[in-house]
Amino acid sequence: MNKLSYIDINNNSYKNIWVLAWPVMIGQVLITTLNVADMFWIGKLGPIPIASVAIAGSIMWVLFAITQIFYAGNLAMVARFAGREEKERIENTIFHSFIIAFLASVLISVTGFIFAPSIFKLFGAEEIVRKMSIGYIRIIFLALPFFYGAFVVFSSLTALGDTKTPTKIIAVISSFNIILDPFLIFGIWKFPKLGVNGAAAATSIAHVLAFILGISVLYKRRYIKEIAKKINWKIVGDILKIGIPACLQGITRPLTGMIMFRIIASYGTNAIAAFGIGGRALGIMFIYLIGLMTSTQTLVGQSLGAKRPEKAEEVVRRVLLIGFTIQIPLTILYILFAPQIIAIFNTDSDVIRIGTDYLRIISLSIILVVFGTAFGGAQTGAGDTKPPMIASVISNWGLKIPIAYIIASYFHLASRGVWLAIGLSVIVESIIVTIFYYRGGWKKKKI
Repeated sequence: MNKLSYIDINNNSYKNIWVLAWPVMIGQVLITTLNVADMFWIGKLGPIPIASVAIAGSIMWVLFAITQIFYAGNLAMVARFAGREEKERIENTIFHSFIIAFLASVLISVTGFIFAPSIFKLFGAEEIVRKMSIGYIRIIFLALPFFYGAFVVFSSLTALGDTKTPTKIIAVISSFNIILDPFLIFGIWKFPKLGVNGAAAATSIAHVLAFILGISVLYKRRYIKEIAKKINWKIVGDILKIGIPACLQGITRPLTGMIMFRIIASYGTNAIAAFGIGGRALGIMFIYLIGLMTSTQTLVGQSLGAKRPEKAEEVVRRVLLIGFTIQIPLTILYILFAPQIIAIFNTDSDVIRIGTDYLRIISLSIILVVFGTAFGGAQTGAGDTKPPMIASVISNWGLKIPIAYIIASYFHLASRGVWLAIGLSVIVESIIVTIFYYRGGWKKKKI
């Protein structure tokens, strides 16, 4: 058995997939719970604070997507070197990923802090909402180096086959964040009353805690030996070659999502509400899809490192089978009970009608996201991140945005036209990723 990996790729693939996937799924549930708790406490302050955090949340999604610039490269390279049992190269990759994460976070933090007022003007919100959003996001920017550093830790451990430790850290910081929220928001006991800024402060402190816990784990496991090393720019370049396409893919969805929001807004408040509710209702699908994709990335990377491409292909086939086994019955439930699902969140008849359309159209197309999970995950785990990027850019920028505008405006389909455009983009993205997978370039990717 490989002494560097926490999994044995020679074991049954189904077992390995689930051993890696279930902690990630729990982690996603914990993050969702934290977001709900955050919004619960902020909701006590009124609609203006809720709106300010919602707008700031759009920026945070972009900040999260940018982590791929080091996360994807670190994961692919560490997994490959773990498969080869090359510990020194693992250490060097992790070290240089920290360097990239630190430089990127400082650059983004300084730029974002200075230009936050200009950025939030683009959202067209009222001045009082903008001011709250600016205060919130500036506090998040201050802790961004720790947030990005924690992601280096998570990607390193995941690549080594340990998804349990990151989930334990997420459990600790989520609990800490939820407990700290009301103290800093409302000024309970001796804590200052910070309002919306209190929620940002609690989140930022939790990010610092995640970084400290993560670093201590890597240090104890001897993956961090020296604080000062000479920077090897070739390693930096190798990480970025994998990470930059993954980053471009990652930021595509939140950026195009903002544009879609503006298109949908032209059809009124009920359409916006239906869009938001529908997205949250479908979120359960992505909890297990993210878990399965993480398993695919790690197992494919380690299998290729061990020169076992046939094992990597076996993992992909079994992820497909697991994915469709879960996805198809769940899709049927979404289609049959769409009105009831929307009504859980809002009982307005127009919202239910528009939201039902959304769920039925989008859930049908999301069946094909299983291909992106398995095939896209394999390519990313192999370090071949350009194909998923190409698929994402073409389907989102080239199809979703223009088609949403054309169908909705010229064919008089209103919000239903927008939903059809989203569904079509998902189908096209899945087809492109599948074509690239079967071309086999990912199996030949050198790291």
